[in-house]
Amino acid sequence: MVFPLAPGIDHPFVAQQTQLLRQRWLANIEQLLQLADAHLALRQLAQQQPVFIGEQFQHANGLRGGTAQDFGINDGMGQHVGDSQRVAPMSIYKPIYWLLFDSTYQAIIEREPFMSRHTATQAFFDPATGTATYVVWDRASRHAAIIDPVLDYDFKSGHTSTGSLERVLACVRENSLQIDWILETHAHADHLSGAHELKKRTGGRIAIGERIREVQATFGRIFNLEHGFVPDGGQFDHLFKDGETFMIGAVQATALWVAGHTPADMAYRVDGAVFVGDTLFMPDVGTARADFPGGDAHQLYCSIQRLLQLPPETVIYVCHDYPPESREPQWQTTVAEQRAKNIHVRDGIGEDEFVAMRTARDGTLDMPALILPSIQVNVRAGQLPPPDDNGIAYLRIPLNTLPVHR
Repeated sequence: MVFPLAPGIDHPFVAQQTQLLRQRWLANIEQLLQLADAHLALRQLAQQQPVFIGEQFQHANGLRGGTAQDFGINDGMGQHVGDSQRVAPMSIYKPIYWLLFDSTYQAIIEREPFMSRHTATQAFFDPATGTATYVVWDRASRHAAIIDPVLDYDFKSGHTSTGSLERVLACVRENSLQIDWILETHAHADHLSGAHELKKRTGGRIAIGERIREVQATFGRIFNLEHGFVPDGGQFDHLFKDGETFMIGAVQATALWVAGHTPADMAYRVDGAVFVGDTLFMPDVGTARADFPGGDAHQLYCSIQRLLQLPPETVIYVCHDYPPESREPQWQTTVAEQRAKNIHVRDGIGEDEFVAMRTARDGTLDMPALILPSIQVNVRAGQLPPPDDNGIAYLRIPLNTLPVHR
């Protein structure tokens, strides 16, 4: 279920809308999105006084009471107001969505973009798949790249939807961005890629590492894909070579081959930061698995060491977070923090020790819940399989093929 909350501040319009939201919290979510149009008035108000979001609510039908976190409102000029967690300048009056998981609440939040020397980076975390999607843009030219977008998929009904993508597209509109690139770090096994849908709506070029051909060939055999599927990478607009440079506006970026999780994993280094895909996770979570077809724990260790040789202050953006109960989801760290604290590969842990740990741990892990639907979409750059003669597209489920740990 989705619970919308509106700002509880002393303003007639906002008070009226807040009461409406209390009365109609199960109403059509699309109606709530229209409330974003009120952000301009609140942006002006926020320049005059601190504004805070945060209001307790309870639902009488046996649910636990949930308390909204306090979020400091940006003053509309890029300056933080107050000491609470920050939100994006253009996101002053948007519903905050709370997802109910086993009577606990987890927020989908858009935090204020992180500013590097030449770029801004906005993260979007999807609690359903633990995936972080990024929009990074050249602040001068407003040209941008989107990294690892998510197409929502309901496994039980077989329906796809674009809720996660709509949040990304709202960021693109609000910041007047021109999308140059839609970057995949690899063919994901835990979510369907939203790259194809984003390309239709933004015109960006979809890119991935050139060794996606190996992944396509491997899974093309496993899924026995249609004869028209050719594992040549042609489904993507560009295939990066290791060390290849490319431009996001006037900012140079570099593609780094970081195989191990899959043969085709890439990281993208941009303006003092690196988007590492499925290599490193947050330090208290460790590293990605290496037991998928074509994965290699030795290679993963070498790829991680390549990343950890970057300058200590380099910002690391991870692709996933699976946080312990003691903290909220996070997705930003540094090389120095990883070298000091990563539970799997901190300084002093050698290759043999890592491989032994990684192999033993991988032997206990189940396959990701969405590996079968996601891979056959993601090797197509996010396109769904071609429809049958009845006009319906189908996903294939290979039986008794992937490994299972009992």
